[in-house]
Amino acid sequence: MMKPLSVFGIALLWGFLTIQSCQDSGVDPSPPTQDGGTDTVSFQTEVYPIFSKTQYGCNACHTGTDDISWYGSASQTYSNLVNVNATRACSPDKRVVPGNADQSVLYRRLSGFSCGDRMPQGGNPISDSDLTLIRDWINQGALNN
Repeated sequence: MMKPLSVFGIALLWGFLTIQSCQDSGVDPSPPTQDGGTDTVSFQTEVYPIFSKTQYGCNACHTGTDDISWYGSASQTYSNLVNVNATRACSPDKRVVPGNADQSVLYRRLSGFSCGDRMPQGGNPISDSDLTLIRDWINQGALNN
C-alpha cells in the first residue's frame, strides 16, 4: 500500500511541476528583481555618458561654470545630482531622489513633465531608450556604480 504524501512532499512536487512547466513554456521561473526585472543600470557607464552626447546639447548650457557641469568627472556629476536641491526651476525639489524618478527634477525635466522647460533646452529631446535608462537608474536607488 502506498503512503500518502506529506505536506512537504506535496509542496516539493508542486514546485518541481511549476518549474518544469515554466521551462517547457519558455517562461523564466526565477522571481523578478526589485525593480521589476530590469538589469541594474550603471551610472558610470550608462547614465553619465548620456549627458555628453552632442545630439542633446547638454554641454551648451552646462559649461563647467555652473553647479551641474557635465564636463566634470562622473563622480562630480553624481554628487551634483543625487539628493541635491534644484537651484532654479523646481526649487527646492531634489534633482535626483533615489528610488523615485517621478519626484526627481532631472527625470521630470528630461521627460517634459515638470516645472520649467523640457531639457535639454534648444537640443533634441532625449531618446526613449536614454530616458528609460535614467528612469531605471533613479528607481533602482540612483547608485554611484
